Formats: sequence, structure tokens, C-alpha cells
Amino acid sequence: MGAKLASRPADPSYQFYQCHRFAEPVKNPRGTGRNRHLGLAMDIEFQAAVPVLRNDNIAAHPLGRGRNAAPHQMRRSFQQGLRKGQGNPTIRRIVLICGGLDEGRNGVGDYCRRLGAALGKLGLECFLLAMNDPSVDVETVTEDPAAAMKLVQLSARVSLRTRYARAAALIAEWRPDWTSLQFVPYSFHPKGLLLGDMHWFPPTVRGRKLHVMMHELWAGYGSTRTAKLAVLGAMQRPFILGLLHRMRPRLIDTTNHYYQQLLTSRGIEAGVLPLFSNIPVTTETGEGWIYDAVQQNGGPDLKQDRERWWVFGMFGKVAREWDWPAEPLLARLVEIGARARRKIIVVSAGHAESGAASPFGPWRERLPHTRFVAIGPRSPNEISQFLNSVDFGLSPYPLFVLGKSGSAAAMLEHGLPVIASGGDIAPHLPVVSAPFETLVWRNDSRLEARINAPAKRLYRPERCAEVAQMLLQQLERSAI
Repeated sequence: MGAKLASRPADPSYQFYQCHRFAEPVKNPRGTGRNRHLGLAMDIEFQAAVPVLRNDNIAAHPLGRGRNAAPHQMRRSFQQGLRKGQGNPTIRRIVLICGGLDEGRNGVGDYCRRLGAALGKLGLECFLLAMNDPSVDVETVTEDPAAAMKLVQLSARVSLRTRYARAAALIAEWRPDWTSLQFVPYSFHPKGLLLGDMHWFPPTVRGRKLHVMMHELWAGYGSTRTAKLAVLGAMQRPFILGLLHRMRPRLIDTTNHYYQQLLTSRGIEAGVLPLFSNIPVTTETGEGWIYDAVQQNGGPDLKQDRERWWVFGMFGKVAREWDWPAEPLLARLVEIGARARRKIIVVSAGHAESGAASPFGPWRERLPHTRFVAIGPRSPNEISQFLNSVDFGLSPYPLFVLGKSGSAAAMLEHGLPVIASGGDIAPHLPVVSAPFETLVWRNDSRLEARINAPAKRLYRPERCAEVAQMLLQQLERSAI
């Protein structure tokens, strides 16, 4: 049910605005071949109309006005639509599309599993479709009757044409009320270059109500920009924007306000749907096995003198391109600990210590008064216990995109303060969504006082269900 470019849709919840910097489709000179309609012109500006949801979450963006112009008009338009008898539609089926569904090894895939289960508890029947799954050799089907979910994994070893033909057949068979693309460019191509997908994806979802969740954008933005990433991003961007233009989504979301601003600068109106963690929240501590694991991996015996130590927890990877200024922060933590007569230990769960690029070796050499221990990958339940057993969290993510970090979301949902430094290039934008703003601590003048007097933990085990409800409400409003 894609909107027509030439005319305004009858739906009062939508309006058109001009989209800039979409790659203009360029035909193959021969007029044949699979690439004849691909948008390959990277520098051609193209005026295109794209539907934008007007509701309380996503403000109107008329030409010549700011993004948040006339919210009262937006609300009145929605209310008038209800009074005209259009009412809220009932959504019964939804398809969640992602790259892979290999449990425990694909972050967005795990996100889809949790989101699907939460939507199932709200009465929806969910189908999860992995379009490019490297973990299977052939099409794999799994059913979860308890969660009202069906999972289909299409092998990355099969040709694009075959996969998309199969996907179109499955979606036609399932007849969903909505299709939601959980988008990460690297899930569909190792370099995030969506040349083939831009050709095959739009026909697969044509005629469907489409929602797109932008978990990632193109490379080379913000404080993580390097010459190499800038070149890669310039190659990725026209394909990503061209794909969005061709798919005609009714609703676009992203995980953080910086991405929202970046999309707006390219003429794409997007809402912010907060990220939830892939780690279910428990109140178990598991201090016994955690203390043993710390000691077995070269750390101190925390069972004997736990009160003498401040334990800072890390979870997940530390990417080199994030350029995390860790050493000044860690040195300051040592100074704060000395004044409070506490020793500092950093314990990492996950893959931060693996590989030649691990930061732990240099840190051990340059910061001899701090202990660094890696306890390796753990199950989701053990990660929850780990987060409940440490005193503070450390995140290497740049502040401007902290809202897209699943590890930070896990810490916040466990009520754990997250200390982040670096990448504070958009201080005017919220770093994370409510109610977690006060749990994100910068390396500033307030840090020492906060560490010495932390607030009581407030757990948020219902966050996934809350986000699922937000999404469902947006889809219902958009379908009016």
C-alpha cells in the first residue's frame, strides 16, 4: 500500500514533504540486465515525496518549518480521524525481517526474538524471517507455539534472487498486517553495500504496510569518522537512502536521537523507538561463581575483602574505531578510589579480551594500580547475575550513539549506573531515553560525588514489553 508520489494520500495522519539526497535511479544504457534500475548516481539530487507519520511521537515536517512545528495540528488531525469513525485497526500478524537469527551470536536477531515474544504476549502472531543467515546451509524453520512465533532462516549461501523470491512467497502466505524491517546494512552485505538488495527488496514488500527500524546507518559519521570509514560511508549511503525511497515505508524509527537528526538532515523523518536489552533482567547476584571466575582469571579474592574494592563491569566488545579515551577515565577512577580508600578492578564479561586488538594488555602496562580481569562469554542469565554483582558499569560507546548500545541498555535495565566518556559531540540531544537519563554518568565534575553516593538500584524488567507496546501503538495509529 505504498503512497503515490504524485498526489496527497487520503489518510489525514500523513503528509508529504520533500526528500533530498536520494540517489536517482539510473537505467542501464542497454536497457536490460538485473541492474538496469539501480540507483547508482551518488551525487545526483532527487526530489521525492515520502509519507511521514504525524502523531504525538513524530512531529510534522512541512516545507520551510522546523521538525517539531505545529504539534497541536498533528494531534488534532489524529483526533479528527478517530471522530470520523475510522477507529483503531486490529493488528493480528506481523513479520519481523532481519539478517540472521543465530541465537546468541546475532544482536539484532536476538532483539527480534525478544520483540516477537513480547508482541505475542500482546496477542499478535509473529513471523521472524532471516534473509541472509550464515549459520544455516539450507532453509530452516522453527516454531515456538508458546510465544506464537514462527522463525524461518534463509541461508546466506543461496543466491539473492532465490532468497528474495522465497521471502516474497512466505510473506504472501503469511498475509501479515504489517512488515517490519530491522535494518543493519552489514546484516545483508559484509561491507554494507546493498547493491543487490536495493534491487530485490522493494518488490518483496510491495503492497505491504512497512515499518523500518534503523539500528545502524552508514559508516563514517560523528567522532568515529576516519578517512577509511568516510569513503565506505559515501559508498553505503546512496544505496541505503535509495532502498528507503524504493520501499516506501509508512513508518521509520531509529534507536537514538543522533541517528534521528542525521536522517532528518537527509530528508527522512524518523521517530525514536528506545532500544531494549537482549539480556532478561533477574535479581540474582551469582556472586559465588563470579568471584571464583575472577580469581581463576588472575584477579583478587573478592570473597575475602569485597568492601575494599569497587568493581567496574564491562559487557561486550571494545571497537577500535570508537576511539574510547579510556586511560584518562581509568586513571581518574584510581584517584577517586584512593581518596575513598577503595581499590579499582575492571571485570569484563563477553568478547572484549579476545583478539590481538584487545585493550586489556596495554591497560595493564600503563595502569598498574588497576586490576583488569576478563571472565569471557557467558549465558544471558549469567550476564544478568554479573550486572547485579558489580558496582558500576563502563561503556566504551561514544556518548552520541550510546542509545544504540545493547550492552548499555542491559546495564541500565539492571539499574546499574553507566560511566561513559568520549564522543560527546551532541550535548543538546538526549543520550538515552526516559527513564534512564540519570543513570548515564559523564567523566565530569559530578562523577566523584556520584560514585561515593550511588542511588538505590531500580530494576526495569518490563522494558522490552514497554517498547513492544510503543511499537504496536505506532503501527495502529499509522494504519488509520
